[in-house]
This record gives sequence, structure tokens and C-alpha cells, in this order.
Amino acid sequence: MKYDKGINKIKHIISCILVIIIIFCLYKIIYKQYEYHIANEQTQKIQHVMNLNSENIKEPSFFNKLEISKIIINANKLKDINSDYQGWLIVNGTNVNYPVVQTNNDNYYLHNSFYKEKSIEGNPFIYDKTNVNECLNLSSTDSNNMIIFGHNMRNGTMFESISNFKDTKFFDDHKYIEFIRNGKVYVYEIFGDAVVHANYPYIVSTFNSDDSFYGYIAGIKQQAYFWRDIPVKYGDNILTLSTCSYEFNNARFIVLAKLIKVIGE
Repeated sequence: MKYDKGINKIKHIISCILVIIIIFCLYKIIYKQYEYHIANEQTQKIQHVMNLNSENIKEPSFFNKLEISKIIINANKLKDINSDYQGWLIVNGTNVNYPVVQTNNDNYYLHNSFYKEKSIEGNPFIYDKTNVNECLNLSSTDSNNMIIFGHNMRNGTMFESISNFKDTKFFDDHKYIEFIRNGKVYVYEIFGDAVVHANYPYIVSTFNSDDSFYGYIAGIKQQAYFWRDIPVKYGDNILTLSTCSYEFNNARFIVLAKLIKVIGE
């Protein structure tokens, strides 16, 4: 009898522990969904300020004088909201339609929204060592690399959808990225993508020699998913989008493009 009571007591304790574990897991799931909901509200709110529907933007020719005049007005509103604002990023064919920021602390926007509120999604940000103006100079004699980081979110936001470039048809069908800054639209043509290790030296913002530039490009090309046959030469300014990937531990998926023209000059 005492033995049975002891067994029943143990079963009761185990049942209580299991119930607690289930409740805790449900709490984590519900709280995670709540975080996604809040982050999505913040994103939609800021997208409403810029008022650009990325689904309408198939080619850079979308940006006529009327659209650019709207952009100038709305960009000033964004600067008033957050002085870290640097420009607006659109990757054609994806959900990427976000403001981009830069600060001297690359960790900050991993966990904070454009409104500088805690956020599971963070906000796309430019590598803190980057000189943005030099990266956007078509007349530059050196090559510069504007590196923009964004989370790979399971709900499809931030840079999750750039993973579509791992698909052959998607890569072939979508060639352009637009970066909007100071009333100008900087048009980039995508030339490659790759999965690299986080420790691979792809975070380089300035190339002061042709050897360093061509060595950088060749090293990434060796790890590429796809590579477009367009000339990329020293003196070109390039753009790198970077997000987490899951082929192996600490994998990073990167999309590379070169600056080809500026609309609005």
C-alpha cells in the first residue's frame, strides 16, 4: 500500500511538471506571436509614411518625376522620426521595402525598430564603417561596398524573402535593387549571390586597389549560388545584402549588386 502511494505521488509530481512545461511552452509560442504582431504593426506604420507599394515596382522606370517628388516629401518625414535614417531599400520581386539606418553600434538595430523601440525584427542597417556618400558616387575612382544587414524572419519579413534568389528562375527574372536617398533613386543590378560563413571576410566596405577588389569578387564567386554574366570592374560601387542562412552553422546568405545609374539627378 505504501509502495502504491509512493508511485502515485511520483506520478502526480511528474504530471505537474509536464503541465508546467506545457504551459511554459504555450506562453513562449503566444509571446513570440505577440512580438511578431507588434513588429509587423511598426513595419506597416513606417511603410505607410513612405507610401511605396513594392508590388508596383517591377523595373527602375517606375520612378518618374511625380514619384520622386512624393519620395522627397515622405523621406523628410522619416528623417524627423529617426535621425539615423539613411535611405529606403527596395528589392524587386521580394517583400524588402524598408527604411535603412546607420549608427555607430551595429548591434542596436538587431533588436530595435525604426522607432527605436524593442523589436524582434529589428531594422535593416548599414555596416557602421561604411561611407554612404562614397558608396553612391558613380564617379568614384575606388570601389566601395555598401553592406546592409537584415534579419531572416520566419514570418517572411525583413530579409527573409531575399532567399528567393537561391532559385534559378527567380534569380534570372529579378535583376534590380533600388536605394532611395536625398530625392535620388540609386539603381543596382544584381550580379551574384552566395552562402558564406559568418567569419568569411565578406564585410569589406572599401577597396583601395584593384587586387583587393578582384580578389574579393573572386572569393565570393567561388561560393556562389548563381552569377550573372555582367562586367564588374574596379571602380564600380557595389551593394551587399546580408542575412542569416541555415545550410550550416553561422551561414550567411548574401546578394551582390553593382550601382549602374542614378535617377533624379
